[in-house]
Order: sequence, then C-alpha cells, then structure tokens
Amino acid sequence: MIKILWLSRHEMSQTQLADLKRIYGEVEVKKVDMTVSHATQITEAGNDCDIFAIVLPINIQEQLLRLTNKPIISCKNNRVPTGNKTSTCEIEYKFEFDHWFQIHEVKIVTEKL
Repeated sequence: MIKILWLSRHEMSQTQLADLKRIYGEVEVKKVDMTVSHATQITEAGNDCDIFAIVLPINIQEQLLRLTNKPIISCKNNRVPTGNKTSTCEIEYKFEFDHWFQIHEVKIVTEKL
C-alpha cells in the first residue's frame, strides 16, 4: 500500500481519492494541515510516506524538490460558476477537481525592471 502525505488545509474529496487509487492502487492518506515556512517541515512530517501531495507556494515546492526523491504531486482544479451570487452580488464559484499532476521541476526566470 502506498502512503501519501496530503498537505492542505482542505479535506481531500472523494473524487481526488478515487483518482489517487486509479493511479497508485490502494493508498493510505495522512492529512497534515500546517503552515510551512521551509520544506524540511514537510519531509519531517512525511518521513513515513511514499508520496507528497501538496498545496504550497512555488518556492516551497522548489525546496521540496531539492530535499527529496519522493514523488511530489498536486491537483488541478477548475473554477466553475455555481449560478449563484455572493452577498456582495458577485458571481459565486466553486472549485472542481480535474486531475493530479507530478511536479518534476520548478523554474522561474526573472528580469530586473
């Protein structure tokens, strides 16, 4: 059985879990909800895990790639209008899971302005 660290403030949806099972077979998900300032916190929290499923800023993703050889995955969600309006009369949206993807590299190229 594959053990996956799920680092997010949100619970994993049944659709997300079903897709992980499609990809990896039987899985055990270890949910962690914490504020991360450095990727070492993730490797420590998930030292018993095989895969890191994360929702993190890009700089932490890059740190994590340098610290571990374990697969790092994240999910793509689509922003879908609900047809309702918020209390401020703005269009309300919900996020729907689309797919998982593996992060292999983070590269940011900047230029001073």
